[in-house]
Amino acid sequence: MLKDASPFVKVFMLVLIFAMFVFAVWKLYQLYQMQNSGVTAIATIEGFKEKESNPQSLTNDKMTYAPIFSFNDATGKKITLNSGNFEEEKKYNIGDNVKVFYPKDKPLAAVLEGSFPWKFYGVLAFLGLSGTILLIYYLIYPPTSKF
Repeated sequence: MLKDASPFVKVFMLVLIFAMFVFAVWKLYQLYQMQNSGVTAIATIEGFKEKESNPQSLTNDKMTYAPIFSFNDATGKKITLNSGNFEEEKKYNIGDNVKVFYPKDKPLAAVLEGSFPWKFYGVLAFLGLSGTILLIYYLIYPPTSKF
């Protein structure tokens, strides 16, 4: 497929895959900074947002749940957020107190302790780096055999 592609397409794919890697590394760095030097607060679980795990399915699929939590930011303003991490099991009970992290002056970006998307961005970074290396290798040493 790439053998017949124009040089522009090859370079575009390389830039796109490398950008995916850089984006994932940047998000991992932001998560690291937020967890290690961000503002913390104690949040209370207020309830759960529910959705079907696969709404297009014709079969009876399981429900997934994302905690809704509230906390007071550094200025004392009450913030209520939906975590956005839907899971089949409820990790918390209503009324539980959980630590939240958020960047300074951005309480709407708060993340519950234990809900950081490390795996997602880690896999994205790995795929971006692997794809970049493979594409560079392919561009330097194009395949010559025909099957």
